[in-house]
Amino acid sequence: MTNIVAALGNTDWEPQFISALGHPMLNVTIQRRCLDAIDIRSAVRVLDVDAVLLSDATLRMSEDCINDLRECNIQIVAISNDPEWWNSIGVDSVVSLDPSNLGASIQRLAAVLRDQVPEVVETSQPTGSVIAVTGFGGGSGRTTVARELSYVSAVATQKRTALIDADVIAPALAIELDDDNVASGLLPLVRLAETRKLNEQSSQQFVSAVFERLDFIRGLPAAGRWTDLRAQAIQDLFRYLGQTYESVVIDAGPVHDDLPIDSIDGIFPRRSAALEASINSATHVVLCARADNVGVTRLVRGYLDSEELFLDKDVSVVLTQGSDVSRQSVQTVQRLTGIHGVAVIKSSSVFARATKDHSFGSGFDRHILEQFQNFFRETQIDVLAESGLTRQRAFLKGIRNSRAA
Repeated sequence: MTNIVAALGNTDWEPQFISALGHPMLNVTIQRRCLDAIDIRSAVRVLDVDAVLLSDATLRMSEDCINDLRECNIQIVAISNDPEWWNSIGVDSVVSLDPSNLGASIQRLAAVLRDQVPEVVETSQPTGSVIAVTGFGGGSGRTTVARELSYVSAVATQKRTALIDADVIAPALAIELDDDNVASGLLPLVRLAETRKLNEQSSQQFVSAVFERLDFIRGLPAAGRWTDLRAQAIQDLFRYLGQTYESVVIDAGPVHDDLPIDSIDGIFPRRSAALEASINSATHVVLCARADNVGVTRLVRGYLDSEELFLDKDVSVVLTQGSDVSRQSVQTVQRLTGIHGVAVIKSSSVFARATKDHSFGSGFDRHILEQFQNFFRETQIDVLAESGLTRQRAFLKGIRNSRAA
């Protein structure tokens, strides 16, 4: 833990900067906030301080003050875009400031405080497919669909696959798969991404092997731990997994009306961060809904209300707990959303038995396996051809134009 005294002055960005700097993943404790150099010198004499943060707005700053702080044998860091001036008064560590992207500045500051160059996660595009499974509200079959798609990917198509539980509302995959490795999961992997220490060796202990080609990353240990997740770190993790595995399937959790969809940039925790990062990282999005009037209505309304979230994503729909009259539901979804890829998965009793047995429905029901295998194949074709995305863009453009008129 690094103990610091911050004297950043009276600026518009100072409150947000200090708040984000106290994020648990950064391992920093703010001992005191000051306004001027006199307060700083008083604070370091009575507190256990490792570093002092200054800025161009720090009052009564001088070379004499810097010399006094040096005598205390503490690290001095300036947050400024004028490194020459700070160097001239004896401050060597200067972190550039971008008020529109405080997260980037804080990342650089954290690296300086650790006094090391961070091991940066590669930012190249994913080489494998990343499928985010979501829906609108509970009971849509989202967790079941994510579980079954991962099984088909690993067994039927023989791809090295990762199944991730990123549902911060009600993570359930660990229970359904009878995974009791509580020390593993999403949270420690996100922390590795946050501290730029994510690699094959460091991540291995936090991943559970279900069987030969399928690895599982369990969700949060408690629903309240979403405050420990930062959107950019989650996206870094998903990007890394997309490079490591041939196929990644994410249970992204539900889209709720009370979860604002903001930019994923920044360090500030939001409950929607895992959902946003999942969809933003995905090569394909699967929306789940019950194959009845309530489920279809909720799906259509949610999709159109959240169109910006899915604007640049190829989207398919899985209607669960279907029946022989589900053809009308398929046509309704296609007509009202413009999504061409709509599949109906029947045999809900098979899924119930699989959940009870901590197994996979596709593992002992050939019909279910064929249904999911065909759906999985079609999603991959649409990703390669971008045909589904083209149709969706045209449809949503028409919706926006009609609303504007």
